[in-house]
Amino acid sequence: MSSKSYANGTCNTPLLGETISDNLFKAVQKYPNKEALVVPHQNYRVDYATFWKDIEEVAKGLMAIGVEKGDRVGIWSPNRFEWVLIQFATARIGAILVNVNPAYKAQELSFAMKQSEISVLVMSKGFRKTSYIEILNKVKSEFDFLREVIVLEEDWEQLINDGNSISDDELNSRESRLEFDDPINIQYTSGTTGFPKGATLSHHNILNNGFFVGERLGYTGREKVCIPVPLYHCFGMVLGNIACTTHGACMILTGEAFEATRVLEIVEAEKATSLYGVPDEKYGEQVMAWIVLKENAQVSTDALKAYCQGQIATYKIPYYWKFVNDFPTTVTGKIRKVEMREMATKELGLSELV
Repeated sequence: MSSKSYANGTCNTPLLGETISDNLFKAVQKYPNKEALVVPHQNYRVDYATFWKDIEEVAKGLMAIGVEKGDRVGIWSPNRFEWVLIQFATARIGAILVNVNPAYKAQELSFAMKQSEISVLVMSKGFRKTSYIEILNKVKSEFDFLREVIVLEEDWEQLINDGNSISDDELNSRESRLEFDDPINIQYTSGTTGFPKGATLSHHNILNNGFFVGERLGYTGREKVCIPVPLYHCFGMVLGNIACTTHGACMILTGEAFEATRVLEIVEAEKATSLYGVPDEKYGEQVMAWIVLKENAQVSTDALKAYCQGQIATYKIPYYWKFVNDFPTTVTGKIRKVEMREMATKELGLSELV
């Protein structure tokens, strides 16, 4: 009989071999009265014990409307507390969360919906001046697989009430059948070089990604992490949310969109210890590319920059270029990005990682 095996490089800290909900429950038991999620713009503030209870209500609500293990549940919304609850509720019942970019228009939404076959779409009414309801109505007739649409501003309470028909035993039974290798999330690329590409991730993928980011940042359970970056992106939902929950830290969402002044006000008011963000040329932060050329190939940095124009977002175009024979890797062939950053920092004479 065949069985699964895992190979990983030398590491003092072993990989976590559990589901997201199993890991979160450990945090709940260890830090029941510690703040878990704070969302000032929605007046939402809960400790880990309440966070678990709220997730349970949403998980039961999803089960009540027929969401089964493996079903795709889309989330199309800017940063809100409901986004986080849906993230962990789907993990608890084995549904696959599909992150839908808040900036999607009709064509992009149609592509992602069809490719992932979202059966339940959880969405806000809109974002900024864009009406999600109008966009969905343009393409909804194309989706014979979509059976339920939940609008956060209108249907959230009903979803919670629906969950009253599901018992604790039913939820526990569903959770007991989950394995950490089960697919749990589909994330899409930005689509700057064509249609977005969907990557299917498991509990094991996401949990360890977030956990080791928290380890690298030195999280100990005393942190309050300000997360202004989008939750639909790995940066928000994994490097942000999962890094926090795996260490008992507090997640702070600063608003539906990034507003620098508001973010700094929240950092001060909440006494945040960590603040997430993306590189910005205005503050001296620059992107560096490491290049391995094919044998006998030659190319100039000017040619590479010219190629990047129109292919990727402007802020992603590298400022520094480094040509190497190969990349530093682990014994399993994984590129050691941390080591690359440290080498680049030293070579460029920088005082800290950028």
